[in-house]
Amino acid sequence: MQGSSLELPTGYYLERDPDILILRRLDGAMVGAFSARGAAPEAVRDAVEQTAQEETAYPEQTLAPLEEEPAPGTDRPHLRTRFFGHFEMLCDEEPITLGRNGKALSILKYLLANRTRPVSQDYLMGWLWPESNLKRARWSLNSAIHTLRKLISECPSLSAPLNYILLEEGYYRLCSEVGVITDVDEFDAHYEEGRRLQREGRAQEAAAEYERAIDLYRGEYLVEDLYEDWTMVERERLSNAYMDMLGRLAEHYMQADQPHEAIRACYRILEKDRCHEESYRLLMRCYARLGLWERALRQYRLCERILSQEYGMVPSPETHALYESLLSEHPNPSWREPAIEIKAVGPIGTQDRGEPEVELAAIELAPSGSSGIEADNHLDEVQPRSHDGPYKPWFEGHPYHRRMSALRVQAAVFGKRAIRNVEQRPG
Repeated sequence: MQGSSLELPTGYYLERDPDILILRRLDGAMVGAFSARGAAPEAVRDAVEQTAQEETAYPEQTLAPLEEEPAPGTDRPHLRTRFFGHFEMLCDEEPITLGRNGKALSILKYLLANRTRPVSQDYLMGWLWPESNLKRARWSLNSAIHTLRKLISECPSLSAPLNYILLEEGYYRLCSEVGVITDVDEFDAHYEEGRRLQREGRAQEAAAEYERAIDLYRGEYLVEDLYEDWTMVERERLSNAYMDMLGRLAEHYMQADQPHEAIRACYRILEKDRCHEESYRLLMRCYARLGLWERALRQYRLCERILSQEYGMVPSPETHALYESLLSEHPNPSWREPAIEIKAVGPIGTQDRGEPEVELAAIELAPSGSSGIEADNHLDEVQPRSHDGPYKPWFEGHPYHRRMSALRVQAAVFGKRAIRNVEQRPG
C-alpha cells in the first residue's frame, strides 16, 4: 500500500510501520494488521466493515472509545479480594460467584493485582490467546471483558449496573470508583508497621502487628496460578516477608519468656522450610527452658536427619555446639540418648531383592517415664545397616513394615522395653 491513499470511516486510523500497518479505532483498540507492502486497500476496508457489523450485531459487547467513570456520589462498591490461598472476591462482605471463565478470571486477577498500572489489549491477547489470529483474539478479549463487567455490576451494593472496567487508548484499568481492599495490601501494611514499631523499641506492639499479618497468610499467593510468570516474583516476596515475621516473632517470644509461643512460630517456619536450621536451634532452647530435655535434644537429631536427606549435609558448628551444651547441662548426669541397634545377620531368601534379614538385638526406646509419643519418635530414627554398608530408610514398602508397625504400638504402650534376639522374617 505504499504510495496509495485510503479513506477510512470515521473512528478509525492506520498506524504505519516500515513493515506493517495496524488498523486501530480512536480508542487505540487493534482491529487488524496488514503487510505494509502487500496489503490491498480493499482488505483494510473489509476489516473495518466487518468490525462495524459485529458491533452492530452485538452492541452489548461494544467497547466505548473513551468510557466515563461513574459520577461522584453514586454507590461505591467495595471489593475485598483474597490473593492468599485460593482466590476469592467479596463485595461489601458478600461473596461473588466468579463463574468458570478462566480467561476472564485471569484478567480480573491481573487488573486487581496491578491496579496502578493499566494493561494493554495487545499484552492480554498475546498472553491469553497466543495461538489465535488477531481477529479471533480480539473477539475473545472483548467477550472476556464483557463477562467481567457483568460480574462486577452484579455487586449487591450497586443500585444500577455501571461500567467499572475502563478502556482508554488501548489500555484497560479498573474504574477508580471501585474501592478495592486486598489481603496483600493489609499484609504489607501490618508488616511495615510492625517493622517501624520494632525499630522504635516497641516490641510488644510490633509483635501484635506481625500476628495480624500472619493471620492473613492463608497459603501461597494465588495458589491456582503457581506457574504464571507474573505471579512468581510477588509470591516469593510475600513468602519471604512471612518467614521474616515468623522469625522475628519466635525471637521476641523467646526473649519475653513465652517459649510455647516461640515453639508455635518455629513450627510454622518449618512447615514452609523443613531445613531452616535456626528454627531447630530455637526449638532446642525453648524445650530446654521448659525442662523437656529429651525433646530439646531430639530437635538436633531431626535437623541432622533432614539436612542429610535433603542436601547430604550435617548441622552447622553452631547447632552442634548448642547440642553439646544441652547434653552437658542435662539434669540427669546418667542420662544417655535412647538407642536402637538393629543388626543385619544375613541375606533373606529372595536374594534378588537385596534386602537384609534383621535381628532385633537390643532395643531401649526411651528412659523410664517418657511418653509413648517420644518412644515412637525414637523408633522412627532406626535405620538398619545393609550389607553394602550405608544406612537407608526402610519402613515403607519393606517386608517387615507390618511387624515393625506393631512394635511401634508396643513401644507407645509400654514406653521402655527390651526385646532381645527376636528374629523378624517376612510374611
